[in-house]
Amino acid sequence: MSSLLLHPVGAANADEPTAASHTLTSIELPPSGGSPSGIASDPLSHTLFIAEGTSVLAVDELTGASTRFGEGVGGGLYHLAVDPALHEVFVSREDDYEGRWVLVFTESTLSLIATIPVTGNNIAAIAVDNPRHSIVVVGQGLGAAGAATFIDERTNAVLASIAVGGEPDAVAVDDVAGTIYVANGSDDTVSIVDAVSRSVLCSLPIGTDPIGIAADPVRHRAYVSDSRASSVAVVASTRNPASGVVSFEVVSHVAIDGSPWGVAIDSSAGLAYVASSSSGKAAIVSESGGAATSVGEYIGPIASNPQHVAVDESLHSAFVVSLNSLTVSVISPTLVLAPPRGCDVSWCA
Repeated sequence: MSSLLLHPVGAANADEPTAASHTLTSIELPPSGGSPSGIASDPLSHTLFIAEGTSVLAVDELTGASTRFGEGVGGGLYHLAVDPALHEVFVSREDDYEGRWVLVFTESTLSLIATIPVTGNNIAAIAVDNPRHSIVVVGQGLGAAGAATFIDERTNAVLASIAVGGEPDAVAVDDVAGTIYVANGSDDTVSIVDAVSRSVLCSLPIGTDPIGIAADPVRHRAYVSDSRASSVAVVASTRNPASGVVSFEVVSHVAIDGSPWGVAIDSSAGLAYVASSSSGKAAIVSESGGAATSVGEYIGPIASNPQHVAVDESLHSAFVVSLNSLTVSVISPTLVLAPPRGCDVSWCA
């Protein structure tokens, strides 16, 4: 284990007309054999988990100390998610012989406790449905359609696999509403799935290249990054009080400098963080005042090609990793915010 230092590297974009509300620091990572390909935060232990292709790093968000694990399991370790309540980390593994698995590690010892085979041509993303303790794995299926596979965390059993849109790239869960959003790259749609029945409710057209997605369980919205259109689509849900039927629609598109990629939500602060891979910045979109329509603040510079972002809601901080970089960029509020509200935030069990 190595102890690493956090140090300031920049501030809000100087072109912003208002005073900066966030600051930028960084955590330097130890050398590795691969680029960061996924990131997740446990807001209870304040631990970041970063997939690096051949291993995973566990990084203390407060001190920068890191521990590497997963070395020697073979194949590529590219995508991950964490369940803070069960203290488990889920990592995708792929090999050259078309094998696909989800590896389960315990947070306390960072040891491998289960290996779960997954059917399909690839694994593109993993998310956790916290209230139901279910892992949602998306990727290209064996046919033309993409697939969403549901795994019970407590038994490691595959519960179901359903068809979604073509070549899914990202998945997000609204824990409170029980809604799963899947961004499909080849047909430019978002599949909206009921987490309880594990059935597709509808499919919405989204721009030209939906590649990242995050869900807000307080406002029941999803934010979908479109790298080619340089925008983030905001999907809102509305429940009919008489019939109880929930409808979904794209209510706005937020213009983003460069090519937006990863998205993460601080639902208790009402902020969406978007990594822009070509601009070297992160955009912060305020969710207050109805449908978001513009970026409130840009933070940078961030190391080349920022792609993946995670949020620790209990710290109100976002963590961004970049392609071919050994730096985690840390975006924190200038002012101390109120603590998150109880069990209506995404990480609450």
